[in-house]
Amino acid sequence: MAAKLPVASLDTNIILRLLLNDVPAHTKLAEQFVDTHTCHVADLALTEVIFVLEKIYHMPRAHIVENIYAVIRNPKLRCNRVLFETALPTYQDTKQVSINDCLLVAYATLDHTTPLATFDKKLTKQYPTDTALL
Repeated sequence: MAAKLPVASLDTNIILRLLLNDVPAHTKLAEQFVDTHTCHVADLALTEVIFVLEKIYHMPRAHIVENIYAVIRNPKLRCNRVLFETALPTYQDTKQVSINDCLLVAYATLDHTTPLATFDKKLTKQYPTDTALL
């Protein structure tokens, strides 16, 4: 029987180093850590990664989504895969809707608590059956 790995959570900067390899020494340390721990990635950390890739690194949404899929499909990492797999297609296809709004609709959809009440006209245009404009 294999020994159980210690549990830890990863912050945004660790995930960014793993994705970007822009600081090779940090990337190596992050990879070693992931290899020796059961790692959890919070929804908020992934949301922040998306924000940084979009606003700081100016990556196109399609490339950001590729990167997030690499994280959520990594069997070494524990995260809310279903939530992000639900939200990412709309985020990729729609520049007018933020990742936060995509996640809010995904939460409501997955929790069977639609419609999501909003004052956001762009959001209701994108999600006409899952939102209610107030």
